[in-house]
Amino acid sequence: MKKIKLMTTTAAILAFTVTSFAAQAYSPKPEMNAKSSISLEMYFRGASDVKWYPVTARRIEATFNIKNDRETAYFDEHGHLLLASRSIKVSDLPIQVSLEMTSQFPQSAVRYAREYTSDGSTMYILTLESLKDWKTVKVRDNRDITVIRDIRKIYIH
Repeated sequence: MKKIKLMTTTAAILAFTVTSFAAQAYSPKPEMNAKSSISLEMYFRGASDVKWYPVTARRIEATFNIKNDRETAYFDEHGHLLLASRSIKVSDLPIQVSLEMTSQFPQSAVRYAREYTSDGSTMYILTLESLKDWKTVKVRDNRDITVIRDIRKIYIH
């Protein structure tokens, strides 16, 4: 009985060790991906304080500073830029987006804006606040608006 328990324990430890080494061998080492590093330099000249993070086995995220702004870019395993994003000032939103927000949500103010660019298309994710709620909206092509989240405020007296 002791022999079977020892064999089972040994097999479990061996399986864990093998899968751990396999996972390490499979995990991308984003700091070693020269193709993504070259693409980052090509698209974002002057990027500093670059940090690389594995997203999936085929996707790598880079966060970096450009002109005192923190930006994020996603690359595939071949170094192709998939998506870039950055926080932007509400005052830097395109006029059409600002007009649409005023028209569609007259009781709300834009509190936070993030810009996403992929394949020449730009999208914005905005956080709006009114007296009654917080909304997260997605704006495509400066007019196509989708409410992603609507959270009602609750006041406790």
